[in-house]
Amino acid sequence: EDERWARIEREKAIEEAKWQEIRDKGEKARRNHNSVPYNPLTLAYNQSEEGNRLRHADDLIRWRAAQRAKNLQDKALGSQYNP
Repeated sequence: EDERWARIEREKAIEEAKWQEIRDKGEKARRNHNSVPYNPLTLAYNQSEEGNRLRHADDLIRWRAAQRAKNLQDKALGSQYNP
């Protein structure tokens, strides 16, 4: 019975050493690193170069959409002559 408990204690110590090594390396925590340049919960851009690039690209898309809407409105009205 004592040998069985000693074996269980050794296995537990080995398991604890393994987890302590993983905690020290931080490999498991890296898996939770966000891969997009914005916060998916608040939808705020990150304060980094990637975040600034994404903000610029999004602003450019919004500007192009507004230009397209303006052009379509102008074309729909036809000529400016109103008899």
